[in-house]
Amino acid sequence: MEEYLFTKMISLVVGSLTIIASIGYGLLSFIGIGLGSALNGDQADSSAVDTAMITSGTLLLLGIITLVGSFLLKHKRLKFLYTGYCILLGAGFTAVFFVSYRALGSKIALFLLCIGIIYLLLSYWVIKKK
Repeated sequence: MEEYLFTKMISLVVGSLTIIASIGYGLLSFIGIGLGSALNGDQADSSAVDTAMITSGTLLLLGIITLVGSFLLKHKRLKFLYTGYCILLGAGFTAVFFVSYRALGSKIALFLLCIGIIYLLLSYWVIKKK
């Protein structure tokens, strides 16, 4: 059995979830910006569009790093960096859940909590070489 088979399967799942979250966030934010400018009669604020693009792009990049990073775990330094990366993202997504539980809605906040827990478990499985 391959050394990091379970880690690779879970990273494909959590990386895909992160990419789906980034696309969903991008679409919903652009719809919200468009509806806000249509209802107010003003043009869209460029800082809101820039913030939405940066946030969506960052989430997309994090998902791609998660997908690609799991296939580079044979190198000791990359394994160390990937473990820290997963711990950092897991703690970040879990912290965002606690900060925005009622503000974003229960379903979206629980989705963020699930992604955070899976990232933390992914870092554990990288350490255990499963």
